[in-house]
Amino acid sequence: MVIRTPDQRVRVFVSSTLEELAQERQAARQAIETLRLSPVLFELGARPHPPRQLYSAYLEQSQVFVGIYWQRYGWVAPDMDVSGLEDEFLQAADKPKLVYVKAPAPDREERLTHLLDRIRGEGELSYQHFVDRDELRSLIENDLSMLLSEQFRLAQLELEEEAPKETGPAKLPRSSDAFVGRERELAELESHVSQGPNRLITITGPGGVGKTRLALEFVDRVAERFRDGVAFVPLGAVGDPGLVAPTMIQALNVQGSGAEPLELLVEHLRPRNMLILLDNFEQVVSASPDVAHLLESCPDLTVVVTSREILHVRGEVEFTVHPLDVPVDPDGYGDLLAYDAVTLFVERARAVEPNFALTSENGPTIAAICRRLDGLPLAVELAAARIRLLSLTSMLERLEHSLSVLKGGPRDSPERHQTLRAAIEWSVELLTEDEKRLFTRLGVFSGGWTLEAAEEVANPALDLDVLDVMTSLLEKSLIKHEENSGEPRFSMLRTIAECAAERLEGSEDIAATRQAHAEFYLLLIAASHQGLRSASQVAWMARLESDNENLRVAMRWYLDNGRADEVADAGWTIWLFWWINAHLQEGRDLMKEVLDAGSLSQPARAKALAAYGVMAFWQTDYAVGLPALMEALELMRANGDMAGVALCQLPLGFVDASAGNGPQAEERYLESIKYFKETGDEWGTAIALNAYTWMSLAADMDIGEGPFQDGVDLSKRLGTHFEYGMALRNLGGYRARRGDTESAKEILGEALRTLWHGSARGGSSYTVDAIGELAADSGAAGTAAQLFGSTFAIREAIGSAIIPMFRARFESYVERVREDLGEERFSKEWAEGAGLGMDRTVELALTWLEESSSRVARF
Repeated sequence: MVIRTPDQRVRVFVSSTLEELAQERQAARQAIETLRLSPVLFELGARPHPPRQLYSAYLEQSQVFVGIYWQRYGWVAPDMDVSGLEDEFLQAADKPKLVYVKAPAPDREERLTHLLDRIRGEGELSYQHFVDRDELRSLIENDLSMLLSEQFRLAQLELEEEAPKETGPAKLPRSSDAFVGRERELAELESHVSQGPNRLITITGPGGVGKTRLALEFVDRVAERFRDGVAFVPLGAVGDPGLVAPTMIQALNVQGSGAEPLELLVEHLRPRNMLILLDNFEQVVSASPDVAHLLESCPDLTVVVTSREILHVRGEVEFTVHPLDVPVDPDGYGDLLAYDAVTLFVERARAVEPNFALTSENGPTIAAICRRLDGLPLAVELAAARIRLLSLTSMLERLEHSLSVLKGGPRDSPERHQTLRAAIEWSVELLTEDEKRLFTRLGVFSGGWTLEAAEEVANPALDLDVLDVMTSLLEKSLIKHEENSGEPRFSMLRTIAECAAERLEGSEDIAATRQAHAEFYLLLIAASHQGLRSASQVAWMARLESDNENLRVAMRWYLDNGRADEVADAGWTIWLFWWINAHLQEGRDLMKEVLDAGSLSQPARAKALAAYGVMAFWQTDYAVGLPALMEALELMRANGDMAGVALCQLPLGFVDASAGNGPQAEERYLESIKYFKETGDEWGTAIALNAYTWMSLAADMDIGEGPFQDGVDLSKRLGTHFEYGMALRNLGGYRARRGDTESAKEILGEALRTLWHGSARGGSSYTVDAIGELAADSGAAGTAAQLFGSTFAIREAIGSAIIPMFRARFESYVERVREDLGEERFSKEWAEGAGLGMDRTVELALTWLEESSSRVARF
């Protein structure tokens, strides 16, 4: 059997123990991907093969070996003399090796010390020490570049990409499992596409019948018929119909303009010939009119929906997915593999037991199992996953008993839905009591969870060994493992998650589990306060983004239980996350609900007003934002919350400066800076300096270079990407206005890299504006028009229009390049820029900087 790595680019195998160095593994992945190579990292549970077989296959298909070591030697399997860590190094044999050892390592295990001594003695490899993940990433990037240049002749490798590209619409998910059967259904679906009027196809059927897999296979087969491609929009974690359009905007990477999300989509999709797959629509079915509006407004758009019910809109074609074919004659099965359900069972059984085979002896039993499961794909897969636990005969006996006992879901649900519920319940009934308890409690999560969350939320009485029990649930296919920004996360298929949630509803644990869930995620928000303001900022942004659904559920619990004060505190803690990650409207709506709840304490009201006002300010809704900020300021002064006062002063300073009251604006900033310095709050000082210097640029106030340089030095010491990037952006803008163009280019290039690495679209857009000004001043009007067109579209897409103080300067530069290019050429360049997306905009800006100045580092 051949186990293949995900793609065919140059593969770099990364070896380290799994119980430590998680951040370093992620840094290695990022370094490798920066060079457009393929990182290959072994993860337990990642694929259904024995660990040694898996990493051996991955190693064999990899061209370079990277070893990262610190203190642990790793586990030695009973049939092994060495750990997997050492075995990986030995199997790397003659591959080029890059070895990195973290220091200090006061608790290094003796066997690892001996291994490192032997490695150093090999001679023909790179062996270096590092202190932290940033240093490791830099070392790997440099060493791989040199290695590939010298030994692999990088210039002759035909890599898929040579520079970062736009994220683009969400790609179709690819499954490692083979698609089984459904050829008749696929042909029928394809015939619907060939009939022009059928532009909305709703694929219906009970949960677990295979709607999504069929839809993905169908969309993949017809993708070439659509000039502008196909896109996948997962809605499984979306519970609010109002979030469907924003979710589509994010999945499609829409960068156009428009006041409302739906109209933004219309503007983006109207000229395009595309197919969009909306997956798991049943919980947001009241958003059906939005889909109808899109289809009416966009003549070349086709939409495929998977749902448990139709949308009930004009022009809809319903395609009902039935279970897989099963043998129906108990005495004459014929060729069993002609039945898709049998083929699926055999394929999935082989995934967990490679030697499994269909034989004349076990064929009738397999056929009976498939028939008892009505050919429902999820039920068949769950049954096949148990072949290491149960014999086929025993499995059939349990099914015969369980299905007759467990039938009886809601009377108004389809019979097959009841059968699916029975199949899932049967799978749950095979669990131990500890596994059942944990499975049920995991139903409280929305959008996935971490191991830490499971231990805290689903084990409040400490009555479970969560790690062991979750491992068992993972092996039994009831939960799945994924990795998000280097952090292991877990989730359930939606149908299984619903089963867990329903069990939780009827459980005596429900109140305690929901409360534990809410408290855990509010504590996570509290812990993020310092993290968002430290060198861990990017990691915390990613963590909060991954758990955003859980955060919403948790804060909803507090609101529903009359505890709005805690939600106000939470909002004032994570306003920075909402701001940087473009969740302005979401944060604003939540704080509005808190304010409307009443019975708030005065300090809580001040925080809710401040968070609400900041979000509204960055949406340039000053009619709402300014009164909120002013009231928050007065309440915070009355409460003695001077840190809150200092932060509220910052957006208000922009308003003063916009009104021509520069002295009062400067007084606000200097008061904030003074307070933060006196209290030792370096992050507060940094953000206040950034606001002060940015305002001075907008208002053309000459405050000297000192505050600009102070902001850069302090932010660099803090290690926060957003603050450091903005400080650089301000200093670069200052140097540009003082005529030091070459220095400005170098600084702005570093600013843009820093901000985009931190995924700060708003901050990146303002930096691109500054680079566009330099391009316009140097005669590169076409490049400037593209950059301005892009930033305008990006700010519109994230709902954060340009601040009025900068609008006049922006518009004056736009008019300059319009005059330089002429209306026809300008319109062409502007439109091209508006469609670039942030990735390609960053590439364009940095490429222009590189080509126009030898001092700027290569991108």
